[in-house]
Amino acid sequence: MVEGNPTSLVDDLLDAVSACLDRTSAEALVRLRAPAPVQHRMELLADRCTEGLLTAEEREEYEELIQFGEFVSILQANVRRQLAARQAG
Repeated sequence: MVEGNPTSLVDDLLDAVSACLDRTSAEALVRLRAPAPVQHRMELLADRCTEGLLTAEEREEYEELIQFGEFVSILQANVRRQLAARQAG
């Protein structure tokens, strides 16, 4: 088992993933957006959540989509930082 600060370990993993990307792939990842049907589904689930109408299955789906979206956002931020560092250096 690896010991250490979980946030630091995740940052290390994100750095390793980001370092694997060439410039074209990194830029494509930064531009990545959810496809329209996925975005529409997320909006529908968000509305139902706000109204307190989510079923247990919908709540699980919504939470998974949110978690994945947050992961992608963090990865994109990491890649943006690495792209800026490559450009500066």
